[in-house]
Amino acid sequence: MHQIFLSYAEEDSDLCRDIAARLEQAGHGCWYYERNTVAGRSYLAQVAEGIRSAQVFVLIASPASLGSYQVTKEVEQAHQRNRPIVPILRDVTEQDIEQRQPSWYAALATMAWIDAAALHGARVAEEIVRSVRAFGCSPQTEARADGLAPATVSSHAVDRHTPTILWASDGNQIEIPRLKEMVFQTPVIAEFLRSDQKFFLSANKGLGKTLLMRFKRSLLADRYFHRDEEQPTGRAMVHFVPEGHPYLDLMSDLPTISKGHNRFLSDLRTCKRAWSFALRISALSHFPDLVAAESVLDSEVLPTRIARWLTGKRVEPTVVFRELLSFSLKEVNRVLDQFENSLDFVFRNIHSGVYLFLDKVDQGIRSVDREAWINIQGGLIDAAWDVMNANSHIKVYASLREEAYANYESDIKANAYGATTTLRYSHEDLARLIDKLTRFYEGAGSFSDFVQHHSIRNQRGEVVEDSFRYLHRHTVGRPRDLVIVCSELSRRQGRLTESLFRSIVTETASEKIVPNIFDEMHVFLNSLRDRKERHRLWAMLPHNVLTRQDLEQICCRYNGVELSEFSDYQTSGGKGLSHPFCELYDCGLLGCIREDQATGIERQQFKQPHDMSAEWSCGLPASPYYVLHPALQAMIHTLRSGTEYRVFRFLVVGHGYPWRDYFPALIEIQRRLFCVADREVLAAVEEFLSAVHAALSEQRPRQLSWNDFGVADVRPLLEQKGLDDLYLTIDQLITDFLTERE
Repeated sequence: MHQIFLSYAEEDSDLCRDIAARLEQAGHGCWYYERNTVAGRSYLAQVAEGIRSAQVFVLIASPASLGSYQVTKEVEQAHQRNRPIVPILRDVTEQDIEQRQPSWYAALATMAWIDAAALHGARVAEEIVRSVRAFGCSPQTEARADGLAPATVSSHAVDRHTPTILWASDGNQIEIPRLKEMVFQTPVIAEFLRSDQKFFLSANKGLGKTLLMRFKRSLLADRYFHRDEEQPTGRAMVHFVPEGHPYLDLMSDLPTISKGHNRFLSDLRTCKRAWSFALRISALSHFPDLVAAESVLDSEVLPTRIARWLTGKRVEPTVVFRELLSFSLKEVNRVLDQFENSLDFVFRNIHSGVYLFLDKVDQGIRSVDREAWINIQGGLIDAAWDVMNANSHIKVYASLREEAYANYESDIKANAYGATTTLRYSHEDLARLIDKLTRFYEGAGSFSDFVQHHSIRNQRGEVVEDSFRYLHRHTVGRPRDLVIVCSELSRRQGRLTESLFRSIVTETASEKIVPNIFDEMHVFLNSLRDRKERHRLWAMLPHNVLTRQDLEQICCRYNGVELSEFSDYQTSGGKGLSHPFCELYDCGLLGCIREDQATGIERQQFKQPHDMSAEWSCGLPASPYYVLHPALQAMIHTLRSGTEYRVFRFLVVGHGYPWRDYFPALIEIQRRLFCVADREVLAAVEEFLSAVHAALSEQRPRQLSWNDFGVADVRPLLEQKGLDDLYLTIDQLITDFLTERE
């Protein structure tokens, strides 16, 4: 149970995080919106649940919160539930509250007020601790002197119908003490976590970089946390950056930057210089006496904030990096040129351990150009490697997107290759991962036990699938996507019919996963970056399986050019024309047909998270057919309900699924059938095709004919309806196909 609910406006999140960290060091569990809400569930419901489960309600009253409708609702809910309210004043007075929020004042009138401005930091926390304990809140666990939060979530219930832990889709939502229980480890992950020579984590979005970086730091913190008789509460033997929460240096969004700054960041060398400066400043901010003793850094010439960081105000590397980019390019170059050498001189004299952890840099730089996006991350790795070589007491742990790692080039990258872990998950790995998380979150033995279905009927494909395989093919193979869907399934467990399971999986995949993919691939998109442009493309798609010719025709319509111009487009490498299907393929949402080299069987292939191109060029793999991902197909089907958009029957779309040799015949027949409006004909032909599909999928050895399927002959009906052409098409395709098989 979270003992304390923290209510605040977004503008006061810094104070909220600081208070929560100090309260948790004192042994009190805290709940606050920024950290504890999870994706896939109404945040209003989660807030209400947080207030209901808390013993004490702490309110940060500020100019921003006084004007916040949501904070007012939270105060009202706390008052209605008779929760004791501890008010903290930040830049407001009691009179301000009485005038602007009389309902608050009525609820708070008998409470003791804590003035944040008068007390500051630790004193504020001490007063809050004193207040909450006066209301009967005793510490849940012994305080941790290393800054780690104590476990604040009770053990998950044995009854899997009433889970007490919500599925978390972001690594920051998992509390540190629970990581050992729920982190899934492949041999590659285990090596990253335990090795002293692994510093960098490369992976696509949604593969768990943040989770593993936090776990790596927690393991190192345990190793370097020391207790002795003089200081039984413990002390860290190295400096960890950042200290306490949020546990990793998470880069916040860059503001909009100029074209000149984009050019500056598009150069790997300048990015490396900026990161080298930022890493050194961050490390030295923990040793102000060393900086003062060396007397080589003129604080009067340094920009104000940077000078302050060198005189005792500790800072994270991403903050320094962002500060540099707030200067003009002339000033950036002046600072780097003037202080690089002297800064390095002092930096090399650090003789205590400093471990820096950087994460989510890729998210913070989404607004920059593609080349800058790649080189900022590549420059961080190069700078980190040089920094660690310059001073072995400094360790830099950083994550980066695999698209960036695969596309930047430098000599240092080759040297740092052995220190970089690239995440990979096979289908079997993901199945074991979800089984482990199911045990952690639901108390069930496996995923199929959790959803109460070992197999799922695929009605359109007329096959039965393993329930996890059904879930997996509606994602793009990322753990986070699976967790998002499982979170939705968890809300409905206990009443999960097979139909409801299918509905939740397809709806969640189309409504949450697909939009996330476009957002995360934003920097690599041109045609499909804009939502309106995506919808314009969806309106042009006739069905979910397309030939190469279909793609070329749609692409020309999308660009407003004639088909005759398409060959010129291909010859010129795509210049002057948009090819949205290339972008769909790179997003993992358009698949092609490829022969499996090991078995000789043709299979559907969608780009997987680890299948990153060496170059992002315009071009699709050669294939007779292209298939829309099931999640994208479900989204388009919903958006275009009632239109002429069609979905083919008798084939299951998914990465690695076989492409049967009779699929082209079934597809061609259905394409012709799409032009028929007569329901009697449609029903008769589809029944016939269903029988054909069943017979062919069973691989019957003898030659088949029209009369082998136990259904009424459709020929008289087609002749009666004047559909001789359709009959001849079916007869010819089936005859040719069966002859080839024989």
